[in-house]
Amino acid sequence: MLKPEDIDHRMEKMYEAANKQLYTTDQSIKIVMECYKDSKKIKYKRGIKQSGLFLMILYISKFDCNNALKISNEIESTVIEYRNYKNIAEYHLARAQCYIETGLLNDGYEEYIKAKNAIEKIENSDEKYYKKSEIYLHIANYHSQTVEGNEDSIIYYTKKALAEGEKISNKGKLAESGKRNDWLVSLNLNLGNCYLTRTSPDINTSRIYYQKARHLCEMYETKIQISSQIQLFSYLSHFYYQDKNYKESVYSGLKSLELQKQNNDPYSKQIAYEYLAKSYLELGKEEEYQKYMDKYVILTDSIKVYDKLETSKSLETIVKKKEDDNAKRHNSVLYISGATILIIVSCFLFLWRRRDKKIHSNYLAIIESIKNEKKIKSLDNELASDEKVNTFNIPEETYHKILIKMNRFEKNLGFLKNDITLSYLSNQFKTNPKSLSAVIKSSTNKNFNNYINDLRINYIIHKLYENKKYREYKINYLSEECGFSSPKVFVTAFKKLTGVTPSYYITNLKKDNELKYSNQDFT
Repeated sequence: MLKPEDIDHRMEKMYEAANKQLYTTDQSIKIVMECYKDSKKIKYKRGIKQSGLFLMILYISKFDCNNALKISNEIESTVIEYRNYKNIAEYHLARAQCYIETGLLNDGYEEYIKAKNAIEKIENSDEKYYKKSEIYLHIANYHSQTVEGNEDSIIYYTKKALAEGEKISNKGKLAESGKRNDWLVSLNLNLGNCYLTRTSPDINTSRIYYQKARHLCEMYETKIQISSQIQLFSYLSHFYYQDKNYKESVYSGLKSLELQKQNNDPYSKQIAYEYLAKSYLELGKEEEYQKYMDKYVILTDSIKVYDKLETSKSLETIVKKKEDDNAKRHNSVLYISGATILIIVSCFLFLWRRRDKKIHSNYLAIIESIKNEKKIKSLDNELASDEKVNTFNIPEETYHKILIKMNRFEKNLGFLKNDITLSYLSNQFKTNPKSLSAVIKSSTNKNFNNYINDLRINYIIHKLYENKKYREYKINYLSEECGFSSPKVFVTAFKKLTGVTPSYYITNLKKDNELKYSNQDFT
């Protein structure tokens, strides 16, 4: 017969196993799920709460927001009932992360507020520092997902997270378990990544934080979780590539892949594959470059399919929960003060207009650019290939031959083919990937992927501007039309280049067109 103390004992063993990294994430989920089901069978609320929270965190660690949200809905009343503020904070933080990952930013921010209120009531100072640090990092992530994607805000809150994390005693339970140093590795890694990936990369500042993360990892290796080590070396591979230290980039990428034999992390593996390929290309090892580039392409396609499915499932779970909550609250909503509603609506409209003003300025910049481009082309031809400057150590004859082929490739709309790779295009141009990559970088100041993506986006921008029928097509069709493998990648590339989404661009083109004809009718 099942007893509460048996479940407690099994959960204690799981906490120990997690600290010692004895199981993979999937193995841990299987064991904790058994505790969760057994707790529900005997209606053991403490067991439901503990195992449910553990399951949420495990699912989130493998980016499975769908299952994390399902569990959160099942344990909500039990967690709140126990009034353990650390657990309540963990619960709301986990839900916030799920909402943010699925694009529901406002809902995620509401969960952060609930978590913050619970954190203030935690009595243990180290636990409070840890949870405050955690929520600041979550808020930094929130800012990275907003339309503005304010880089200064992201760095500001990540620094606040690190400052709180460093307050944790190095002699308490969190330090003894290794949790403190593991967390500091992650925070330094995050800051290094912030400076590396900002619009104007700051290599020197990012180096400081990457070195701190690596130093902590090497000093406390036996207590640093495998997942943190995997992420560290994947991002170090990225950093060293940007720093032009290609041998160290290769070492870090291979180190990450070696560690993944113990705990597979497809997202870190994707980063490792990408920068192994790029670094081997810089080192002139084309066979190795092709090997890892092929692995990168296959894995990236698999992740896109998986993310699409999981996001869809997660949204279904969220919608169902909201419908249930709305049904319960329907009557009480009728009694809300009209003044309160007015204030909320006024604040919303202010923020919405402020945000929309910035987005609309990006839209106007696109239109202005197209108009200016037409004027320039009517006066003069594009810059001739022999006027471009060869800034790489490539024979001039080879350089200009590749430029001529690039111009022909662009004019013939070759970039609309949806499976173009650097290797494929270099074969078409009868050159090698390294030379083609160098010429693209020298002539456009872009890497290969950005070069192709920007050509595609500029193509569809002009099509939408010039041809009204394109504005009636769905995003799926538009993404295929300009060569993207998925609508998600298309929308991301469109927004990255223009600062607006395709839907926003199309909607405003339609509005401008209607306004134009209404003015004609008026005159």
